[in-house]
This record gives sequence, C-alpha cells and structure tokens, in this order.
Amino acid sequence: MAPQLAGFNRAIWRGLENREREWSKRKGKLYVLTGPVFSNSTISTLNRVLIPSHFYKIILNPRDGRAISFLIPHKALKTASLGLYTVSVDDIEQATELDFFSDFSDREEDLFESKVSSLNW
Repeated sequence: MAPQLAGFNRAIWRGLENREREWSKRKGKLYVLTGPVFSNSTISTLNRVLIPSHFYKIILNPRDGRAISFLIPHKALKTASLGLYTVSVDDIEQATELDFFSDFSDREEDLFESKVSSLNW
C-alpha cells in the first residue's frame, strides 16, 4: 500500500484500472505488476511518510507475450493523458532498480521488455 493523491487516484489511476479491467475481459488472464517509485520523493510533514514520485503498472498478456507498461508522475492528471505515460518495461526496471520477469529466458524478456506499446494494445 502506498499513499496516493486524490487527484491522481480518482483520475488517471482510476482510468488505467478501468482499462485494465476492460483488457482482462477481452484478453482473459493477465499478469499485473504495480507499485511506487521513490526517486525525488518527498516526506509528508504530517506523518513522516515517504510519498512516491511516480507509480508504475506493467500488464503482461501470457497468451501472446505482449506487455504494456506505464510510468506516471504522482500528481493530479487527466485520464485522457494516459497515452503520454506508456513506457517500456526496461524503463520501469531502470526507475525502480527491479528486474521484472527474471524467470523468463533473456530472449523472451527482450521480446516484450524493450517495446513501448500503444493504448490500443
């Protein structure tokens, strides 16, 4: 669990979660990885909680091996701007210093981690 600004959670993040549900209805089972990024983060003066600078979401379709991923600044943003924040899985790995999908072969990882998918994924 990570704190989210209301203007972020109720707008762009909600829109992304709605799309995620639509995609899962159309495509079937999906793997979803999501979390905070703490680069250039601030600490809340009220309760001394570290506030994420960004949030990421990676959605992988295991049937076709395609992924779409987002790295979104943690601020109030409109849902319509979602396409501006599609990035590659590699970009998120660099921002988080995590290695997602490490159980896949290097060849399989390269197929979907380096690409930036569009919203009509």
